[in-house]
Amino acid sequence: MSERAAAASRSTWVSVGVNLVLSTIQIVVGVLSKSQGLIADGIHSLSDLVADFVVLLANRQSQKDADEDHPYGHQRFETAASLALGALLLAVLTIVLVSARDQ
Repeated sequence: MSERAAAASRSTWVSVGVNLVLSTIQIVVGVLSKSQGLIADGIHSLSDLVADFVVLLANRQSQKDADEDHPYGHQRFETAASLALGALLLAVLTIVLVSARDQ
């Protein structure tokens, strides 16, 4: 694994830990205090957690060497991960908007 990939992996794992703690605290406090804002922010932090795992997967896959099916390498996994993250954020936005409208 290259130094760049190792640094990306380390920083993403730190982000996983922070997002896990943050989302748990926000959702628990939001439920206890009946704060829709905190709950929504906790859900957003959970989406960040999912995004972290997408980044870890893309980082691992993009480090693979070229093979018969991918003669130029696997770097496009990073592009596909960016598209998946955009779709994830759009889904979370939709959930938050629908939830806010129903209240």
